[in-house]
Amino acid sequence: MEGVVDRVTLNEGLAQSPDFIWADMVGNGKLCDQLKKAGFPIFGGSQFCDDIELKREFGIETAKKCRIKVPETQHFKTAEEAKSYVSKHGKPVCVKCDGNVSASSSHVSKSAKEAIEYLEYLQESGQDKGAKFVVQDLVEGVEISNEIWMCNGRVIYPLNATLEEKKLMEGNKGPNTGAMSSVVFPYLSSSPKLGQETVLKLVPMLEKMKFSGNIDINSICTPKGPEFLEFTARAGYDALYAMAAMMDGSLAEFFNEVAHGTAKRVPINHSWGVAIRLIIPPAPNEWPDMPEVSKKAYAAIAGQTVKIPDDPYIYPIEELGKDKKGRWVTKGIDGTVAEACATGSDVGKAWEQAKKRWEQIKVPSAMGRFDGIDRVYKDLKELKRFGYDVPTISGEAGKLLNPLANLKASPV
Repeated sequence: MEGVVDRVTLNEGLAQSPDFIWADMVGNGKLCDQLKKAGFPIFGGSQFCDDIELKREFGIETAKKCRIKVPETQHFKTAEEAKSYVSKHGKPVCVKCDGNVSASSSHVSKSAKEAIEYLEYLQESGQDKGAKFVVQDLVEGVEISNEIWMCNGRVIYPLNATLEEKKLMEGNKGPNTGAMSSVVFPYLSSSPKLGQETVLKLVPMLEKMKFSGNIDINSICTPKGPEFLEFTARAGYDALYAMAAMMDGSLAEFFNEVAHGTAKRVPINHSWGVAIRLIIPPAPNEWPDMPEVSKKAYAAIAGQTVKIPDDPYIYPIEELGKDKKGRWVTKGIDGTVAEACATGSDVGKAWEQAKKRWEQIKVPSAMGRFDGIDRVYKDLKELKRFGYDVPTISGEAGKLLNPLANLKASPV
């Protein structure tokens, strides 16, 4: 965003008496706690948020304390210990690393042998250094994220959920990217079944903290209920862009109200929000242990002109800034160029509109995924079969517009 927004040091920003401070990523929780104690309004961000997302063992133990179901999980200090366990366990598992590491560091194996080979790869490539490992049994079902928003320890409604595609290539192939597409919907009930079994169980703890911000639980949903995978204790990228598109009014004003403890509700007034990401090579490749390699690889893509229509539903993001002529150009940051979004009462029509906006963004070597809607249809059907109160594909906008303003929580 160089050339688009003013950038200041922390001290310069604090000296200007900011309206509020938004911690848009985990990692600065200790600082956020200090600033909040000093009287600055904070949206999100705390040591607790850092710990539940970056320290997987702490996050899993927190979920257990809140009576959220967790798959069989083991924690190891070294890749060698993890390999020994997987070998004896003899089952397919998911291997994850602690910390705010590359999205590709999580690996879902199809066999114990494959999991061991992946751990050996981490060792041979040096990516196991300093990492802790989580090995989790695989659960078959529908992956879905459920999110809660809090304002000074109060739940503000509606709750929302996200179905996303994380793999780079169509057919769910290639490396993990974090998200290539996201479909977001708000729940029509104040206590949806999936909310009761996930994020609403956090409420007593968040009330005591007087937490202001949003927290998401990613889980695998089965007929027997959701099983916890991980926390996202910050804005979810790229679900945030779909959410922003669904909101009436200014996103900044809403964040400001949350930070000051005055927000009454999440101002969503659409049944569906869609976000489709546009990236360029070398994304999504990352070399966390070789920062000079990463810097050189991404520096090579700086300076490309990007043509973006003047459309409020297209969000330029990390990779972009403006040059002296006012043109959008790549800056050589991470290859993540833009999010193309749409909203509506019919998720299929919203998807097609987001796709059309994506195609209007002009940059060499653009990459994206357009098959995420297939999974949305399939997963909604499965979730309904499991007995969950998720929306239908179309026709619920009329129900959504007014009742949510006065929703009250049911006891959990």
